[in-house]
Amino acid sequence: MLLAVPIANASHRLVQPQTKQEVKQVMSYVKTHQHPGDILYIYQRAEYQFRYYAAKYGYREGDYIMGIDDLDEYDGKGMSEQEWQRYQNDFDKLRGNKRVWVILSHITHVPKNSKEF
Repeated sequence: MLLAVPIANASHRLVQPQTKQEVKQVMSYVKTHQHPGDILYIYQRAEYQFRYYAAKYGYREGDYIMGIDDLDEYDGKGMSEQEWQRYQNDFDKLRGNKRVWVILSHITHVPKNSKEF
């Protein structure tokens, strides 16, 4: 019994290994291809990675929009209406711009019964 969970986790990782979610190559590509006036949106789960490398790639505060950082705790029931509204408020900041770059990281599987994006 004591070993059931570790064995199950190890078996799962054999079939579906955990991978790195590196943002350096993405940031380099975006910086190289960005045009003046482009908007850069950072998904909240990429915040720490992005901030760590921001100066290296020439990004300063104000060059990007940091996504919401107050997600609901995962309860298996999907996102609450309040959380969807916070995303909507974030996306409203992006409307009307010709070009928007979105940097994502730490994306997890979306259950089939979750609300569509």
